[in-house]
Amino acid sequence: METWHIALLALTILMEARSQPPLGQAMVAQVAINRGGRDLVEQTLFQPNQFVPWNPDIFAPAHGFRLCVLECESIGAFPNDPGCIDRCLDARYPKWTRRLRITDPQAWANLWTTAAAVYYGVWTPPADLANCTHYDNPAFWPDGLPAWLNNCTKVGDHVFCD
Repeated sequence: METWHIALLALTILMEARSQPPLGQAMVAQVAINRGGRDLVEQTLFQPNQFVPWNPDIFAPAHGFRLCVLECESIGAFPNDPGCIDRCLDARYPKWTRRLRITDPQAWANLWTTAAAVYYGVWTPPADLANCTHYDNPAFWPDGLPAWLNNCTKVGDHVFCD
């Protein structure tokens, strides 16, 4: 179960914060841990309308990326073979295959290391970010951030708050 949770955190970082600085990437995983704890990573990430990449209709029709990840895990192909996701998407949803490619082993190793460090508590966030349970990208709010996001801490392109 730990390996599966780390894989989900690494994928969440990839989809939510791949272009962010290391602190922002780690904080995406930390938010998931802060919301539900280590034992509830899957339930926390898959909760409807909470983490965009895991919503069923975001990455593919009806079942989406979440189904592909679950299928890979069920046959034991993931995370040791992240190409399983490519094959799943290629076979079932060809028009969505460009959404996610894990072709750089070093990049995947870096994401995995970050996710594992957060998961095991080896990495600790700065004190002002330690209790964050939400994040967002202000670019999605062209008319300004909603009030509940105004007192957040900016890291890279994201804001993090309690």
